[in-house]
Amino acid sequence: MRTFLKTTALGMAAASQAQTLYAVAADKGLYSIDVGTAVATKMATLDEEVFGLAIWPDDSSSDQGSVFVTNSKSELLRVEDLVTGRLSGVLYTLSSVRTDDLDFGKDPDEGAGLLAATDEDEAGFVFTSLARGPIKTTRPPVGRPKAFAMAGDDFWTLGSQAGAQMVTKSGYTGGATELGVLQGTKADIEGMAYDGSKFYGLDGLGNLYSLDLDNQKATLIGDTKVRGWYDASFGNPVPEPSVLLGFGALAWFARRRNRSRKA
Repeated sequence: MRTFLKTTALGMAAASQAQTLYAVAADKGLYSIDVGTAVATKMATLDEEVFGLAIWPDDSSSDQGSVFVTNSKSELLRVEDLVTGRLSGVLYTLSSVRTDDLDFGKDPDEGAGLLAATDEDEAGFVFTSLARGPIKTTRPPVGRPKAFAMAGDDFWTLGSQAGAQMVTKSGYTGGATELGVLQGTKADIEGMAYDGSKFYGLDGLGNLYSLDLDNQKATLIGDTKVRGWYDASFGNPVPEPSVLLGFGALAWFARRRNRSRKA
């Protein structure tokens, strides 16, 4: 999933080093991952297991920085607290079949919204407007989409066909093109994200890769030591109240200590 990272209470490390990738895993964990070192840090344990993750981009809207997830019932929820892992109530039910990966996208007719990849035999994507709910279904991929990411107006999909991951590029209006089988991975990529210039992927064994999808090549960055990744997203998650309160308390303590030294 895409979007760009700025400095926040939860993303400070990215300002001084490599960008931070956010991801969800089978242990209900929400993680931050340094894409330069593959070090994963658990931020929260979510209320339930989720399969899709998308962070709303920095577009100056009221939803900027919101973290959205989907569960096993294809329900769209919002992460309300990035420390406790508290989830909102159900915003929308996206599909009658399970949805896996989630991403931000702009539909040419509907504008900004979220795209969810549908699983099983109904391979495709559901476009959802936060104001209107699920409003459009499109089927650009070839085969079952196991991982996908948006880059501009293009769908980049890693399918699951006969044990190999076919790289497919397509647009909102279709025209899917199979580019070739992805090489260089130790297991299937389960979660994929685009940071504005490069794709990254996480496989089921916990490995992080940089992905050159034009040439169907994966380069191993390292082992995150977390198994069972589901989905990933770049973005600028909104600091939850408990973090802001914590930073305020530290600032208050520092001011008091400085005053005591001057006295």
